[in-house]
Amino acid sequence: MASRVLVIAEQLHSPTPGGIGVYTAEVASRMAGLAPALGAEIELYASRVSGEDPLDAYGLPVHHSRLPHRALMRAWEWGLARSPGGYDACLSLSMAGPRFPDAPKCVFTVYDLAFREVPETFTRRGLRWHERRLEEIRGSGGRVITISEESRAALIRAGVAESRIVLAPPGADHLPPADLVAADRLLDGLGVRSPFLLSVGTLEPRKNMARLAEAAALCRSELGGEFPLVVVGPQGWGEGKAPGSGVLPVGHVSPQVLAGLYRRAAALVYVPLHEGFGLPPVEAMASCTPVVASLIPSTSPEVAEIVDPRSVGDIARGIVRVLSDDRLKSSLVREGLAKASALRWEDTARKVLEAAL
Repeated sequence: MASRVLVIAEQLHSPTPGGIGVYTAEVASRMAGLAPALGAEIELYASRVSGEDPLDAYGLPVHHSRLPHRALMRAWEWGLARSPGGYDACLSLSMAGPRFPDAPKCVFTVYDLAFREVPETFTRRGLRWHERRLEEIRGSGGRVITISEESRAALIRAGVAESRIVLAPPGADHLPPADLVAADRLLDGLGVRSPFLLSVGTLEPRKNMARLAEAAALCRSELGGEFPLVVVGPQGWGEGKAPGSGVLPVGHVSPQVLAGLYRRAAALVYVPLHEGFGLPPVEAMASCTPVVASLIPSTSPEVAEIVDPRSVGDIARGIVRVLSDDRLKSSLVREGLAKASALRWEDTARKVLEAAL
């Protein structure tokens, strides 16, 4: 008899899904194909929506709460909303979800412990929520999915038994074919007619955009060109916006346009203070775009020019080095493409689903 698994995919109803949203979407999109061979029946669970529901695209039944997104998140936070009954396992693709899932197995996903590593980039309320959820997850006794060896080690230090942790790193094969025409139209509308730098991610303090903007300005005279910084991603919270001359925020773009921007960019510059993994670098690697980045789980000196994210001067140095050294650039592109080619979302989804069985 198939094991019935309820998958909580509420991140896809969030106004700013971010990297967790990409992980959730890519895992969910592959579960329908994997479930029969693994002996599972999958149903997605999320808040009530008005109009078209993005969850309908994944070929899986969807069970909706009677509550809309914000109300459901608060109800979970206060322990007022349980999951539907009748399932063998409840699998949340984030730290959020019912505090007391109505299923024999309970699995949560913890992408990182940034709230402990860089607490200054969180609100007080955010810190309290994450610490409380970590305590509840730690005490649940269920499995915990995470996405990098670094996050696995952080969970062990936080008191989660190593035997409970399942490592399921992201894939890098999710970007569709590039729409170069639409990307060029966007760049033309921004007045970009020369090589440019690209940064991708939700704009929030942890992404370190203020230092990146300063570094981009600092390196222009040495590079001998405008090299504007095109910033893709929704506005999050706090002082996360990208200020300064030569910085061009474009907000959210379609995956096809994003793929086109990677193809057109001189380099991706991604310098967060902390990441559980870091999807933009492997997206750039898959697009044959050189990467300048912090040392995070998705990067290494073989595939990216590593810089100190707290040093404006070092970020600028890294940008200049990559754009001035063709041999280095070719090496980063070659090694980066090899790394990205080995990261497959089907492997991720299989590990995630197996954790609930």
